[in-house]
Amino acid sequence: MVAEAADELGVHPTRLGPLGSGSAGADRRRLQEALAEGEAGPVVARRAAGRDGGVADLPDRLGAVHQVLVADGERRARGVHYTPGRAADEIVALALARWFESDAAVLPEVCDPSCGGGAFLLAAARALVGRGHPVEAVVPRLHGIEVDPLAALVAVAAVGAWVATVRPGGAEVGLPDVCTGDALGDDPWARLGRRPDVVVGNPPFGGQLTRRTARRGDEVVDAGRRLGRPAGYADTAALFLARALDEVATPGVVALLQPLSLLATRDAGVVRDRVGVGRLRDLWVPSGRLFDAAVAVCAPIVTTTDRPPGAHDGPDASGAVAVVGDGRRSLAVPRHRLAGRSTWSPLWAAVAGVPEVDLDPAVTVGDWCRATAGFRDEFYAVAALVAEDPAPDLIGPPSPGRSRVLTAGLVDPGATGWGRRPARLGGRRFAAPVLDVAAAAASPERRLAAAVAARCAPKVVVATQTRVVEAVVDDDGRYWPSVPLVSITLRIGRDDAHHRWSVAAALMAPPVTAWVLHEVGGAARSPGAVKVSARQVLTVPLPVDHGAWREGTNLLRRAEPSPPARRAALVEAAGALTAAYGVTGRDAAQLIDWWGSRLVGRGGTADGGR
Repeated sequence: MVAEAADELGVHPTRLGPLGSGSAGADRRRLQEALAEGEAGPVVARRAAGRDGGVADLPDRLGAVHQVLVADGERRARGVHYTPGRAADEIVALALARWFESDAAVLPEVCDPSCGGGAFLLAAARALVGRGHPVEAVVPRLHGIEVDPLAALVAVAAVGAWVATVRPGGAEVGLPDVCTGDALGDDPWARLGRRPDVVVGNPPFGGQLTRRTARRGDEVVDAGRRLGRPAGYADTAALFLARALDEVATPGVVALLQPLSLLATRDAGVVRDRVGVGRLRDLWVPSGRLFDAAVAVCAPIVTTTDRPPGAHDGPDASGAVAVVGDGRRSLAVPRHRLAGRSTWSPLWAAVAGVPEVDLDPAVTVGDWCRATAGFRDEFYAVAALVAEDPAPDLIGPPSPGRSRVLTAGLVDPGATGWGRRPARLGGRRFAAPVLDVAAAAASPERRLAAAVAARCAPKVVVATQTRVVEAVVDDDGRYWPSVPLVSITLRIGRDDAHHRWSVAAALMAPPVTAWVLHEVGGAARSPGAVKVSARQVLTVPLPVDHGAWREGTNLLRRAEPSPPARRAALVEAAGALTAAYGVTGRDAAQLIDWWGSRLVGRGGTADGGR
């Protein structure tokens, strides 16, 4: 597909490569000159028609070709990924449906603040003409902002090529208004001349834990100024969402692709607060990866009023958010499920099929325990001090002065895989990793030195990025929980083996995994995984039926070490622990089946958690 499109543009496939280097630099100049012609779109369209007799898919190909011509490093640093036409069509359709609730006769001004190769401008053009609006009225109402001048030209050419397919020889239709600039600044919006009614698009993603996309200097200050409080680790795409809400007209609609983590992460909360639950109308969630970026995405459809423009009392005022997945299904999530929460995770949980649970928050883990997950610098400081245990003893305690290092991949429900499965730490692979505790205590990283006593104490260790909540009991402090594992210590009066196992059992109950996913689902690297912080662990409710809780805890402690027997014991314990949370009957059976399906492949190990 890309090679064919490149040939249509006069670029030989063998010469596709990074822009601005080698022979690809010449390709860039030729492409830019061609697209800069007065009738760029029609010219390219006619050229393609002469080659294969059809141009129906050429407009969408142009943006794909531009993405290929951008160097991988530059594209990833800028978060540039061309949106598939199908996805753009579905998101635009949702946005326009909300807009036309106000007045079906009013043709909106549509803007993409990071238009790239024009996928969303094309989708808007197709949708509006499909609604019966004349193409000559639609195209002048399409606006784009793009920081890359070449991409801006490609977007104009793509819409022009599409015009040529629906109105042959239609130079009188004109071309969309696309300007060059950064939409996080002020000038591009001012140049539009008026506030757009509908803002759609796929803004650049920029995770703040990656050096090449992290904000620097003035960008940090400006982001905080725009949001009204520090942006922290909020993704760059979330800043585009906040900015679009500032610039869109009232009434108006904003629909911008976002990392799925927008729904749940703490630092994205400033943007969720800016949107407000009342203005969130729909959430579009694809069934898989949308493009080659290693990030799951969604698209919130937001209106500038708490209810759709012009809506009247009736079904639409029922207080539900529609969650749509790839145009195949639509679920109505009652808005009260979001009330009082700091996240929008129930929306993701609904489309992911996570059972709903209501747990009694009267007594929480925080009433019994303290928790910490360490800090980022600790990981690197510890990694340098980790060595291989030359003679690991899987049953007895570690050698004096050594602590066995656990990673998330070595934690199973109620057990560990230390010494039985390899682990990776700091870019190195270990069969049985151990830490020199004395060296850690003498580390120049002061926070690490101060943490040694707490890390080496008896505790419960909770994994992250897992399919179900997984916890292991460390009764004698032999394990060092690597960042970001959560370390839980019991308060005075409960700091004994019985209470540690009770807390671990409660955390591993099926209702807790469902509850956590409704609270923070979508925050993990993998969309279906559980990522719970130390602060969030402390909010987990404890069981209400103490007899069933005790039964489930004892089943876990007596679980056989061999994988088949251990899995059966885990499922049996799950039944008792589900009852401990007051879930019974058909609801309990469905919850345990769901939890068991996520437990596949987690059989436990022979050391039984020690």
